[in-house]
Amino acid sequence: AHHGAQTIELDLHRLPPAHTLSLKNSTVAVDQYWRLEDVPEVRLKNPDDYAEGFLEVYDRAVRDRLRSQHPAGVTLSGGLDSGSIAALMARALGEQGQRLPAYTSVPLFDVSKTIGGDRFGDELPFAKATADFAGNIDLYEINAQGLTPVQSMRQGLRMHGEPGHAAGNMYWIQDIMAAAKKDGVGTLLTGQGGNATISWTGRKSPRDMVRRYIKANMWRSLLHYGVCAITPASLQPLLSSLAHRSDNRWQGSAIHPDFVKRFKLQDQFDQQAGQVTNSAVWMPARTQRYAIIKPGSSFLGSLWAENGAAYGMEVRDATFDKRVMEFTLSVPDREFRGPQGEDRWLIRRAMQGLLPDQVRLNRRRGRQAGDLSQRLLDSSAEVEAALAEVEACPLAQAYLAVNRMRKVWNSVQKEVNVQNANRTVTILTRGLMAGLYLVDLEKAS
Repeated sequence: AHHGAQTIELDLHRLPPAHTLSLKNSTVAVDQYWRLEDVPEVRLKNPDDYAEGFLEVYDRAVRDRLRSQHPAGVTLSGGLDSGSIAALMARALGEQGQRLPAYTSVPLFDVSKTIGGDRFGDELPFAKATADFAGNIDLYEINAQGLTPVQSMRQGLRMHGEPGHAAGNMYWIQDIMAAAKKDGVGTLLTGQGGNATISWTGRKSPRDMVRRYIKANMWRSLLHYGVCAITPASLQPLLSSLAHRSDNRWQGSAIHPDFVKRFKLQDQFDQQAGQVTNSAVWMPARTQRYAIIKPGSSFLGSLWAENGAAYGMEVRDATFDKRVMEFTLSVPDREFRGPQGEDRWLIRRAMQGLLPDQVRLNRRRGRQAGDLSQRLLDSSAEVEAALAEVEACPLAQAYLAVNRMRKVWNSVQKEVNVQNANRTVTILTRGLMAGLYLVDLEKAS
């Protein structure tokens, strides 16, 4: 999958968000009618006005998405994005004496060996706290016991017609959709766009950046974060490019190194992303946020529309509401940092009294598909068969680092740990889904 108009099929294009398509005298014209980048910053005298204004706009966006002929439901994780949507939905439905069905993905296996740092792999306790606090949320635990990761990848290819970045999440997404459909839900709300809008962390100070990253890699961190902190903004992209321009950056993916060189993927990456990624903390806050949102080019709306269509429902996301994005991008970056350096302070402040403090003030983040490695091991014969298909496919061998995928799988079979659990996501499952697509493509040719 690729952001923008281009799909994996060269002759097929999608209409990007905030664009119109018109046909006149056999001429097709695609025009952009709105640009998030044009939203000006707004400065208010009272800092509390930002939180109050945000909540008013956000609540309206949620309520507008409850307009439906069919019952509405929500995907609920343990975090602020879906939690805030669930809380506002529950309040609106409660005014009419209605209850809200919420669906939470839960692990089948112990995740203590696969989740490290400040992450948690079981979101149920936080989701339950949100549901209990609202009082009218019916929480359903979705463990996807009857759907293996490989089965969900194959189903995902049938649904979307192309491999996806979230290959390792397919099983729980599809099982939630199936459960909601079975319960008669016709409109499902989710919060996929919150990271750069409603729950933006706020840009860290140069001191915080150096302190955090120096622990991981002293010399690289000093160069990338220390030097960048005192380098003029106009020269920072060049400095980052020099620091990162290496074939090693692709070692964490399933992309074949020869393919990287043949198609000059590094050059394409630099041109399209301008050396800006969602981890480019050396860039201005707005630039970082644009890198996550991808205004005018993101395919997330299309992806979730396809998910919904496959299960006969409509998926809606209030975090991508035009009014919400405009408001949150207009808020000065300092308002997203709390008095004690807390991140995501705008939504934490706005949701006081609507979310339990256990969730509202939690600084740890959930990790989706925390037991993916164990699920693959539990269906190891199926994984082995799929990997063998990919290994036997000349087309897949030309594009994918199949040996790297095999190495990750062998490592997982010996011992599941945090490091290979991450590679299971970034190398094995993404590579498998892409490989299975190429297998089908070769069979069809």
